[in-house]
Amino acid sequence: MSTRKLVSVSVTRNGVTAKIPCTQEVADMLMSKEIDEKWNVQSIKLLKKSFHDIERTSKPLKNKWQKVASEVNRVGGYSFSAEKCRLKIKGLKSKYERQKKKNNTSGESPASDEDDEDFDVFEKIPDMKPKAVLEFGTGTSKKRPAADDSSSEETEPLPVKKRVHPKRSAESLQVMLKDLMEKREEKAEQRHQEKLATANFLIEVLKELAKK
Repeated sequence: MSTRKLVSVSVTRNGVTAKIPCTQEVADMLMSKEIDEKWNVQSIKLLKKSFHDIERTSKPLKNKWQKVASEVNRVGGYSFSAEKCRLKIKGLKSKYERQKKKNNTSGESPASDEDDEDFDVFEKIPDMKPKAVLEFGTGTSKKRPAADDSSSEETEPLPVKKRVHPKRSAESLQVMLKDLMEKREEKAEQRHQEKLATANFLIEVLKELAKK
C-alpha cells in the first residue's frame, strides 16, 4: 500500500496561525482559500486603484496582471498572484456591468460611493486600441473612418435575392402531400385485397376438407 507524502501548511484563522500536515493537493486548496480570504474592502480598493493606474497609461504594458499583483502586494503586504488579480477584476467588472444594466433599465442612479468608484475604474479608461478593418486582397489593415452622412461616391445597390412566393410553396406542398396520401391509399387497398383473397382461399380449403 503506497503512502502519499505529507506537507505542512500554515493556516491563519481568527488571528491564530497553525501548521497542518496534509497532502500536496489539500495544501493547494488551503492556500487558494487563504488567498481568497484576503479579499476584503481594503485589498479590493487597492486592487482597483492599482489596476486603474496601470490601465490608463498611454503605452500597452506586457505582463500587466503581474504588475498589478506586484503593486498590490507591495503596498498592502499581500501575496496575490497575477491570475487571482485578473479573475477578481473580471468578477468586479461583470458585477459592475450587471448593476449598470439594472440602473439603465430602472432609471436609478448609482446607489453608493462604491458604484462611483467602479465607474471611475471601468468607464473612464481611454480606449487606446483603434478599430482596424482588414483589407481583402492586401492582408493589411487600416483604421475605420468615422461615420459621415454625406458621401462623395455613389454606391451601387446590392442585388436583391429572389424570394420564393409563399403561396406557390404552399401549393407545391399540398400537391406533394396529396400524391403521398393517394399512394398510401393505393397500397392499403392492395393489401386489403390480398388479405381477402387469402381468406377466401382458406375458406375453400376448409370446405373441401369438411366434405371428406
